[in-house]
Amino acid sequence: MSQNTIAVSGNTFRHKDAIRRAGGRWDRARQEWDIPANAKAQLEHLPGLRFSGTAGKDIRIEYPSRGATYCRDEYGVYEYSEYGPGSVLEGQECRRFLASYPSLVEAQTAYPDADVTGCGFSPPYLDHLPDDTDY
Repeated sequence: MSQNTIAVSGNTFRHKDAIRRAGGRWDRARQEWDIPANAKAQLEHLPGLRFSGTAGKDIRIEYPSRGATYCRDEYGVYEYSEYGPGSVLEGQECRRFLASYPSLVEAQTAYPDADVTGCGFSPPYLDHLPDDTDY
């Protein structure tokens, strides 16, 4: 997979400001940060951090780029995984936006090993949650 995104995990809390300055974004579902690959050198000296690229992850380029609150005439790049333990969506598909590009060529240049698909958005299944009227 593309090495444009690197996950940062480990003892990140004490370094969160430095990670943000390096362009990091917190991924609540995975409980780790994502940073641009070219920002890794800025953070490597900080103790307790672990870095991993996108290799082995399910990365897809989708057209159109669509989510619950948007639909754009562009190529969206998404990482697919599964919500983990402790999430109200545990076991369901997790689709995380990574980037968008005006053309397929640009998206494939940034993520050369990503699969090219149609829009994969589907709303989460919430029927297992308690009803609000139970209070």
